[in-house]
Amino acid sequence: MTVRLVWSPAAKADLIDIYVMIGSENTRAADRYYDQLEARAMQPAD
Repeated sequence: MTVRLVWSPAAKADLIDIYVMIGSENTRAADRYYDQLEARAMQPAD
């Protein structure tokens, strides 16, 4: 069974807001956060 992840507009906006907030202090940390979140979202549910 294939599962497709759909990000709501609100979730996308929240992710961007979080990224910008972290990035204002540390851009590398913001990139790591985003990459880790994206990787986890693509993993199948346990």
